[in-house]
Amino acid sequence: MVQPFLTISSLEKQEEPPSLLRLNNRIKQLLSPVDLTELLLEIDVRTGLTHEFAHVSESGA
Repeated sequence: MVQPFLTISSLEKQEEPPSLLRLNNRIKQLLSPVDLTELLLEIDVRTGLTHEFAHVSESGA
């Protein structure tokens, strides 16, 4: 008995419409570059993520 299988063919590339290109450019103008370390620090301040980690030297780590 042959087991059924799924075949997914690749799609043809579609050109991006001019409106999407304009939107992409506008968004890039509005968003400033972000420093990754500053972003991680901001996330930690808001979520307390690093409080969930224990240092290797701590007992029970």
